[in-house]
Amino acid sequence: MNPIRSRAEAGFTLIEVLAALSVFTITILGIIPLLVGAVKGAAVSRSYTVGKNLALEGMERARGLTYFVDYPTQKGYSNNVEPFRKVDILDLYFPNLTSSGYDSTSKTYTTTCSTSNSTNPACPRDLPAGFSLDYRARFVEPLKATVAGVEEETFQTVAPASGYRWNPPDPYTALDVAPSQILELTVTARWSYGGEARDFGTKALIGEREFGDVTVRAVAKVDHAIEVETGYTDTAGDKSELTVTGGIAESRVETKTASTADQTVRAGELELLTVPTDPTVSATDLGNSPVKGAETFLHAPPDNLNPAADSDARGDLVHPSLGAVAGIESTSTTNLKSSVSEELPTATGSFAYPAPATPTGAERLLWATGQLGPLNGVQLRLDGNQGLTSFRIRGGVTPTLNGGTSATTTPVGSGRKVETVASAAFGRLRLLPTSFIDSPVTDALGATVNEKAVILIDDFQASTTCRSTASTSGTAVATVQWSAKLRYWRDSNGLDGLSAGGYSSPIALSSTNTTDPLGGLGTADNPLVYDGLLPVDDVYLFEDPGSVPERRGYLRTWSSSYVSSGQTRSVDASGRVTQAAINGAIRIGTAPTDPGREDSGLSVDVGKLSCASEDQR
Repeated sequence: MNPIRSRAEAGFTLIEVLAALSVFTITILGIIPLLVGAVKGAAVSRSYTVGKNLALEGMERARGLTYFVDYPTQKGYSNNVEPFRKVDILDLYFPNLTSSGYDSTSKTYTTTCSTSNSTNPACPRDLPAGFSLDYRARFVEPLKATVAGVEEETFQTVAPASGYRWNPPDPYTALDVAPSQILELTVTARWSYGGEARDFGTKALIGEREFGDVTVRAVAKVDHAIEVETGYTDTAGDKSELTVTGGIAESRVETKTASTADQTVRAGELELLTVPTDPTVSATDLGNSPVKGAETFLHAPPDNLNPAADSDARGDLVHPSLGAVAGIESTSTTNLKSSVSEELPTATGSFAYPAPATPTGAERLLWATGQLGPLNGVQLRLDGNQGLTSFRIRGGVTPTLNGGTSATTTPVGSGRKVETVASAAFGRLRLLPTSFIDSPVTDALGATVNEKAVILIDDFQASTTCRSTASTSGTAVATVQWSAKLRYWRDSNGLDGLSAGGYSSPIALSSTNTTDPLGGLGTADNPLVYDGLLPVDDVYLFEDPGSVPERRGYLRTWSSSYVSSGQTRSVDASGRVTQAAINGAIRIGTAPTDPGREDSGLSVDVGKLSCASEDQR
């Protein structure tokens, strides 16, 4: 007897099964092409990955080779015993002009690598089956051209000299020397997949940039318009050193296989470093050191024709225990440019402190102070409120403190030159202000303000110029020029026990002096600056511990450069290399501002500039 089953237990009918199979078949037929396409696409992508890696590895292999080794040197590698091996990139990928790989029309050489067992040393030994590599090489040199009003950089082909070959016969005639220091190499991987030819290529410019022949080299530097150094000792006995640098600039250009132009400008920098007792421990910044003024750094290529100038607000450098020890007012960088247009590298840049204005006498602009002794009020009587060194703002149109550098190159031909210029200038530097000096001083511009400093340096102007022209006609020059006026305070009587005096007549300091005008003053001829009630209270311009009684003084040394000292200039016989330098126009070393601490003296160096130009085109 057949049991009666419910509809849910009866299963699928034949028609239902056939319908399900039909739907499944239709779905599979739709998916299969997608699966086949995905598998095929993955395989094509994999083949491109292999081809791409093959081309890139081939390029890196070539780039890793030396650019050029002359044939006599190559022969020496095997003690002049054949066979001689190909060792540089030119030997392998541009060996001669006679092989079938050379195309005399395009001036290119093509090396084809089709199998892993190729005997050509230029070919890799691990080529996958079905893949080949082509190396296409040509010598080039850079060229800038204007196309549709847009300046573009291209590379034009340079034809090898007739007879060029990697292994010239004896006697050696330098036929293996490349016609250019740049080789353009194109590496192309080729293969077939799915019945279609496929390829992937990469291109690079190769040359020995580091060791290429220098055709142009020029450097102009302002190491500093002023640099002040002094030391401090806090209540715990820890020592530190302060360096205040005003005005730093450098223009540097060079042409080897390609041209570069770099410009650095820093208006000022204040740095306070620890002085570790353990010489193996490195010095570290102290307080909020460093404090910097405006600064700009440029590099070309790419060209920077109108870069934005930088400006920076004032800032003070604060010693954790002693308070503010140095400061800088607002500064800016200007006249900025770096470019290598037409392989004529150029770099310029300048720094500037506040614009000219009517002086009040209270400005400091760039200042540094020393550590004063506990008896300063009755010994040196220095006024630490102004900073022991500072600058006064100028009136008229004369900048307060400014300078800069430039390096320019002009084309070969009439008027050719590689020229560098470094310059620095300031209006008035005040050194060692006191509590007993307060005298009106009129500068060259007619502005009168009261000054308190023992020493004033006015109207400092300095420059170095180096111009190389590859000519012996006298157009190549190296010049050094600087000038300034120095005054010092001196007591008017010296016998009455009264502090009364005035500033000396300006001492003309200049690069054209044949002797140092400051050399006549020292301990032997020592002006009295402060006339105290008693001789023991007197303070002289120079410290003189050898006198009886011992003479207290503000300075230990001062000097200025002149024709035969502290400045150099030279022009080589061919007019191709010029050099000039001012190695510190004015140098002043003070006595310790705290007589109990030797490191409290100030070292002041004014004007260190240099230039050098080389034109080997």
